[in-house]
Amino acid sequence: RAEEIRTGLRRAAAAGSAAGGGEGAAEERSRASAEAVRLYASFREGLAGCAAHLREVLAQRCAALATAGEALRAVAAGSEQQHAAAVAKREEAARSRDEAVAAPRKALEALERDGQRLATEAQARQFEAQRRELQMELEQVAQALAGKRQEHQALHLRLERAVAEHRRQAEGIERQLQELRPALFHGVVTPRAEHMTEGEIVLSLARGAEAVQGLAGRVAEGAREAGGRRAEELETQRRTVEQQSQQFLRKHAKLELARLEVAGTAIAESVSALLDVARSRAEFAAMGVSPDREDLYGLSSLPDRRDVKRLRGALRDAKEAWEEAVGFWSSEDGEVGPATALAAAGAEPLADEVLAQLEAARGRITHILVPLQRADPALYDLAVLGGRGEDEDFAGEGGSTADGLPPEAANLPHGWEAHVAESGHIYYNNLVSTQTQWEMPSQDAAVSAGWRLFQAESGEWFYHNPYDGSGVWWPELPKGPAEPSSVDALRREVG
Repeated sequence: RAEEIRTGLRRAAAAGSAAGGGEGAAEERSRASAEAVRLYASFREGLAGCAAHLREVLAQRCAALATAGEALRAVAAGSEQQHAAAVAKREEAARSRDEAVAAPRKALEALERDGQRLATEAQARQFEAQRRELQMELEQVAQALAGKRQEHQALHLRLERAVAEHRRQAEGIERQLQELRPALFHGVVTPRAEHMTEGEIVLSLARGAEAVQGLAGRVAEGAREAGGRRAEELETQRRTVEQQSQQFLRKHAKLELARLEVAGTAIAESVSALLDVARSRAEFAAMGVSPDREDLYGLSSLPDRRDVKRLRGALRDAKEAWEEAVGFWSSEDGEVGPATALAAAGAEPLADEVLAQLEAARGRITHILVPLQRADPALYDLAVLGGRGEDEDFAGEGGSTADGLPPEAANLPHGWEAHVAESGHIYYNNLVSTQTQWEMPSQDAAVSAGWRLFQAESGEWFYHNPYDGSGVWWPELPKGPAEPSSVDALRREVG
């Protein structure tokens, strides 16, 4: 509008100078000049308001960037705290692992020194309990590793989101600065007005753009460095946990092999006794005397029930140890076993090695039974397979007992009794706790009732109450279960 007025004034001035003009034309030109001046003044005030608005927007963006920096520092501090907590937990797990391994090592040493049958069975039970504890610790380590991995992934995702938000805001500011470049004003600003305001506008915008770009570059560089350091820390932690898992798996394999070796020792001792019986029976047969005559029982022609019971128990323990170990280390129906899944890529060679050792241990046990099978197949079937051969006087070891109970009822742990319910089903009574159950018991009645079984320096065994310190010599059974007298006693026991 101001340009149009100025152009009109120039034309009117040219026309008035040619025609002579009058006072009315001069007054009209004066009013038009005043209007043009007023319009130029309004335009300059508008430019000043725009510059102030740009300064406010720049201050807001700087404040937002400072807030984002504080948030990133808080996230970094939280990550350091989580890392410290993870290190503490890992050290605690290492201490627990050392404590758990010390007891099995002592038990193995005691097993090597003591060849008695009761000591072997007690150590086998201790190995079983320690193996289960190690397996639980192994599962806890795997769960802790999965939780830490999820936390690190969530932290990395938060960092990426913060960087993306900062980049988006910086791009928005850049677009606004591009829209306000001085080149857009060249069509409406006179050379003098442009000379008076453009320098200040351009200088302010240039400084703001440089500051924003520099801050964005520093934030992005810091985010990349922090992400790189965090990735290296996570990789180090992953390798450490993988090494610990390999150590736990090797210890678990040693325990499984120790169980098979203990069972093999018991089987060898029982087979040795049964081979003496088989040789006696062969001598009687060679003399033309039937080894099944009742008057020859005192001449070792009939196997001792305890040897047969011990052999069957050892075979059952060896079978359970074999099935559990193979189920843990091998794959079934295309599914990866727990040990292979936990150790990831490094577990396959270890699994092959352990399976080979287990197969060798099973082969040794099979080799121990071969002489008995060759010497007396009937005695082998009676002792190992539980079948009823020509010897019908062997108290129903292959069929049922005199009370109508199955053969396994005669192999109950110490302190248990088997009974037949009215429905015909068999149930088992704990003589210490007086509790009954349908499942076949697997450990001593007093141990199931909370007592602990130890061996004295004299070689005798005794039950110990961990809550009041009392004791009972084996094979006498305690009068009741071992229970804490108060909540404090229970807390001390758990601690």
